[in-house]
Amino acid sequence: MSCSLTIPVASTITLPNLILAGAPKSGTSSLFALLAAHPNIHASTPKETFYFMDQQNPLMRPEANYHACGLEQYRFFSNAQKPNIQEPQVTFFLEGTTHYLYQETALDFFSSLDSPPHLIFLLRKPSDRILSSFRYTQNNLARIDKSVSFNQFVDLLLDNKLEKIRNKFYSEKSFFVLSRDRLYSEYETFLKQWQARFPAENLHIFLFEELIKNPQGILDRLLDRLEIASDVAQCAIVPPHNPTLSIQYTSLHRMLRPIAARLPNIQIKRYLKSVYFQFQSTGELSHDSSCDSSQISQLEAIRKLDRYFEIPNQRLSQTFNLDLSEWS
Repeated sequence: MSCSLTIPVASTITLPNLILAGAPKSGTSSLFALLAAHPNIHASTPKETFYFMDQQNPLMRPEANYHACGLEQYRFFSNAQKPNIQEPQVTFFLEGTTHYLYQETALDFFSSLDSPPHLIFLLRKPSDRILSSFRYTQNNLARIDKSVSFNQFVDLLLDNKLEKIRNKFYSEKSFFVLSRDRLYSEYETFLKQWQARFPAENLHIFLFEELIKNPQGILDRLLDRLEIASDVAQCAIVPPHNPTLSIQYTSLHRMLRPIAARLPNIQIKRYLKSVYFQFQSTGELSHDSSCDSSQISQLEAIRKLDRYFEIPNQRLSQTFNLDLSEWS
């Protein structure tokens, strides 16, 4: 494990005091963008730093993580993005690593601070979240063989037998995450740990379904809790961020993704990316109620998940006083 010390130790470290800590594939990129547009909020670059991940988690970045580097490499708030960040109106520094919800390292570190950060958790109906996670990994990331159906994946996930199709995954990171998607969707288990370590006024739990229906309402409620002006933050719709796409040639996509990741994020790269997806993608994937065999199989898998999560969802609703009628 290495730590790239490229910045003088004397440099100032800015820690986040507003963290969008979960859950993955629950609309967090859209909410992050809405919050980042507020003049009182300065957002990290990138959205997900993965800095306070547990050591055994493969999503932890070896070149910059808390275990190897302490706080020295936590440098994700660039003056170039928002030049006036030293001015008094910037009161919150926002970070958006959604896997922090599941990390003991993040829980231990942020709860130990003299001034604990505010934590935002955006939750999605478990069956929809797992479907989104599977589709995104199979299409956008091209890390699951196309021969694996969602129904097959769900059966093995619920039986704790995903190891049977491990050879169908092209990434150990993706296998690690998806093999835990059932557990990751039992939100109450993890949220209780954060509830026990943070003041109630620092925990902000919202539903993905509410964000889609009324983004301005969610934004206003959150800004009100943070005690910053909401009249400057307006959103007509939730901006589309990180959508799941239908990829035609997954082998080509899998080969090109590492190359694209090494290119600087400049205008020509964004242009080439748009041209590439015009050729490669057939559009954004969405829930389809058609009656072909693949969709019937998918609906069967969703019903299996819904049955499994009935009791965990009831516990979540009771523990955190959440109206989960949208998930019925």
